[in-house]
Formats: sequence, C-alpha cells, structure tokens
Amino acid sequence: DVEDVLVLICGHGGRDARCGIMGPVLRDEFEQKLALRDFNVVTAPVEVNLAVENTERIGGDVSGKSIARVGLISHIGGHKFAGNVIVYVPPGYEVQGGRPHPLA
Repeated sequence: DVEDVLVLICGHGGRDARCGIMGPVLRDEFEQKLALRDFNVVTAPVEVNLAVENTERIGGDVSGKSIARVGLISHIGGHKFAGNVIVYVPPGYEVQGGRPHPLA
C-alpha cells in the first residue's frame, strides 16, 4: 500500500500552456512548504517489489519523518484554471498530536 502523502499537479503544457507554466511553480512551492512542516520530500522514483510475499509499503522508510512525494502529471481534466492539484492522504494518517487527519 502507498503510505506516503502524494501531491499530484497538472503540468501538461501541451494540453494547456498555463499548466505548463504553473505546474513547476506549484511543485516547487509544495516541496518547500512540506519540508518546512517536517516532511521528508522524496523526489526519487518509487521502487515497487511485486513479490506476493512482500507486504511492505511502497517506497521506503527514510529517517522516521512523514514522507511526501510531489510530482507533475498529465492533464487531470475538467479544470478551468491552471493549478489543478490532487492530494492523496493515506488512510490512518495522523496530524501532529496523534489525531486522525480529517482527509485520511
């Protein structure tokens, strides 16, 4: 299962030039702000072990911090303005203090 916070930003400049311009700006901003909130922002590709007996998480534990991945993706669709973002918060994710995250 994916246990990292994922931030997916439309950066498909071929579909909409605004996304091609704003996507990288938003990516950099999310990476910076998440790092300030003590997230380990991982930019390396996800390593997936497809072995059936492997029940570990996708990704890898790095330094005990919460992990966030931020990336540009192709056209999400249906958006009128650039800056369309999908944020995935894994089930059971907790906010500071141990309370359940409202989006998890």
